[in-house]
Amino acid sequence: MKKLFIFCLFTTFSSASFAQIVKIPYLIYTGNPETMKIMFQTESPQIYNISYGFTEEYEIGVAKISQQKKGENENIFEYNFKYLKPNSKYFYKISNKTEEYKGYFYSAKEKKDRKVYFLVSGNNFSTNNKESAKTSVKKFIVENPKYNSVFLHTGNILKDENNEKCWNKLLSKKGNLLDKNIFSNIPIILAKSEKKTSKPDLFRKYLKYNFTSENTDYYTINYGFIKFIVLDNSVDLNQNSVQYKWLKNELTADFITPKIILINSLKKTKKSEINLDSLNLLFEKNNVKLVLSQNTDTNFNKNLGNVHYLSTKNLNLNNKKRTELKNKGNFFFAISYEGSEINIKILSYTLDLIDNIIIKN
Repeated sequence: MKKLFIFCLFTTFSSASFAQIVKIPYLIYTGNPETMKIMFQTESPQIYNISYGFTEEYEIGVAKISQQKKGENENIFEYNFKYLKPNSKYFYKISNKTEEYKGYFYSAKEKKDRKVYFLVSGNNFSTNNKESAKTSVKKFIVENPKYNSVFLHTGNILKDENNEKCWNKLLSKKGNLLDKNIFSNIPIILAKSEKKTSKPDLFRKYLKYNFTSENTDYYTINYGFIKFIVLDNSVDLNQNSVQYKWLKNELTADFITPKIILINSLKKTKKSEINLDSLNLLFEKNNVKLVLSQNTDTNFNKNLGNVHYLSTKNLNLNNKKRTELKNKGNFFFAISYEGSEINIKILSYTLDLIDNIIIKN
């Protein structure tokens, strides 16, 4: 089964930069550390080649990039890298007769790798007006390259998930995105919010994860020795729902693998009935170690049985730490999962350590 998630890139533009580009190249992880997919979008039909290798000599080879569709808001290009060495750095160059685009990426870790590092944030990252929110996270992964792996986001990353202009802004070459926006520099795993999906579904169009059906936006991703399970708040999650039954099957079919749940909201919504007691019982029985969510009924940073719940919006901090965090422009998490220990660093956007949570399994 293919499992997909999006990888954006450390990139540079040449002097003859992509005049036609609408959405910068970004990568889709296929669940196999030996493969990777790259996609981008242009204003009109074009012909591009891609070269790649372990160095900027691009010694592995060159190939033509296929264009998937043509037309307004289409012109999407796609190429599949194959036979990659896991956890390795690759350079690539996309070019035609007049322009070129250079970047590099790291292939994913193998399942046997028991050291995984990743970043987590939520709506406070997307809506933070200070550029420090973007520049600081980029600075953090440059200084701590082992975190150049996965960025988990708990949803509401766009003002309107059904608006083409919002997607263009997220993945555009214009503005500050190439220099400062974190999503040009690190892979992202995104949870779907409860917002109504339009036709065509732009969330599915630009984030080609391995969705379980044509009508739902939940999926799983294996990375290293852990499994991320990403749930969809736009459809129901009660015990009789299709999504709940799928979740139960995913959990029980693979008990041994440690699991991390990503969900936009643990609160009851108009579209999703959620019984946290029922969910937690299911999580406890099936090796779920961590649940990451944005919206909860209370400040959430606690254990329920053997499962730790962490909110990307509110934290249980004492008054001194809460004031300190407020003065430093909100927060994100840097999480290391090594063997049986999860270490969660809560960092402000000035890169000060606000708190440190250690979970031993």
